[in-house]
Amino acid sequence: MLATTNANPRSGRTRLHDNVTIAQMNPPLNTLAPLALIVLFDLLVWFGLIFLIARYSGWSSLARRYRIREPYVGDRWRWQHAQMRWLCNYSGCLTVGATTEGLFLATPRVVFAGHPSLFIPWFETAIQMKRTFWMGKHMEIQFPQVPGTLIRFRESLANRIGRFSTERVIFLRKSDR
Repeated sequence: MLATTNANPRSGRTRLHDNVTIAQMNPPLNTLAPLALIVLFDLLVWFGLIFLIARYSGWSSLARRYRIREPYVGDRWRWQHAQMRWLCNYSGCLTVGATTEGLFLATPRVVFAGHPSLFIPWFETAIQMKRTFWMGKHMEIQFPQVPGTLIRFRESLANRIGRFSTERVIFLRKSDR
């Protein structure tokens, strides 16, 4: 069946079959403006939160000293979990790598704002194995050159990282804490 058009002399609009106007088929740009503002606002909030997380977790402090500019070459494990200061958790969004020279940390591009890739030499770390009620046995890495910043990895990832660490890992017993 062919659509027929009729001109309505009172409104000046052309009507298509089934009483649908051309204006209804092609919404004007002013109806898309609120949608564009909502999307823009959501993006600004998203990137703002990512930058705040980078500041609170200590990632931005580490980036000032350990930002890597060339591509990382070495073993890496994607979608890993870690905890940094102020209980900032990176749950399943880290790529962690290790070589005999150091530790590599990166986030996916979606979380990249404020989170450049890092490469931290082992000789600039202090590593301890600890046990807590919430995390169980885990590796805690502190960075003496960036005071107040640390990262914790669960035991399974800590074992993979430990194969590459040239630093002496200190195992703390309950009586040592």
